[in-house]
Amino acid sequence: MTKAALLVEDNSSHAELISEELEAALEGWRLDVAPTLAEARRKMAANHYDLFVFDYRLPDGDGISLLREVRLLDRETPVLFVTTASSAKLAVDAMKVGADDYVVKEEGYLSVLPYLVQEVLKRRGLRDDHRKLEDRLQRAERAATVGYLVSVAKRRFCAPGAAERVLGAVEFSASWSEIGDGNAAWG
Repeated sequence: MTKAALLVEDNSSHAELISEELEAALEGWRLDVAPTLAEARRKMAANHYDLFVFDYRLPDGDGISLLREVRLLDRETPVLFVTTASSAKLAVDAMKVGADDYVVKEEGYLSVLPYLVQEVLKRRGLRDDHRKLEDRLQRAERAATVGYLVSVAKRRFCAPGAAERVLGAVEFSASWSEIGDGNAAWG
């Protein structure tokens, strides 16, 4: 499946310049552009996006309100803010609501944008890898704590899983009668 990004930018000149940089940074991706919040909402309802790039000031609202909507439905998709507003408060507000990063439209910002996009996507990939590893670890821990292994042939009792984490790798020798009556000798 082709990955896709949505740029929400009302200024057609800025949208064109930003699109060129995004297309270079996101080779092989589909890039959609919406000039208003309403159009962005329509596109988001009809498509899945792997990256959002929002302007702050839009004709029918602001990018932070759209960011709030996105974060209610999707905590994971990276969101970049690109804005002419150089207010520190705006940047803090956007980050608090869930923006992954932002760039101010000032001289040279277009040269920074591709690196910022790659960095945000890299962080997203690392979060995905981290979550997958945590899931694998939890599955392995559940499998290890399913029960205790008794090897009757060797008369050994092994306590995998939770007991191992508490006691370390523990192995006990027991006689036949001790295994049977539950009074195993700890050896």
